[in-house]
Amino acid sequence: MVGYNHFVLAIASGFEYLGVGLGSVALIAFMAKSTNKHFTATQFALLTSIAVIPRTFVSATTGYIIESVGYTQFFTICFLCALPGMLMLIKVAPWNGEKPSPTDS
Repeated sequence: MVGYNHFVLAIASGFEYLGVGLGSVALIAFMAKSTNKHFTATQFALLTSIAVIPRTFVSATTGYIIESVGYTQFFTICFLCALPGMLMLIKVAPWNGEKPSPTDS
């Protein structure tokens, strides 16, 4: 039975890291698309720095949140917090059917 629990943990971790990788690629692509070609390095550095601010402050408090609500409720809260970003994909994703105008670059 112990091997089964390790296998399930490995599968869950694999899916988590797959999601993190896909999310990171999407964030980098979005930031690259959003920068001006004349100031790409500066704007990319600033956007990357801004993107890690929430992770830095939230990760410091997750232990307290888990202690007070438990793991199951914590993951439910995380799922609910991720929903607005997923719903925004409908607007900003390339599959939404809108063609970029030539002045967007």
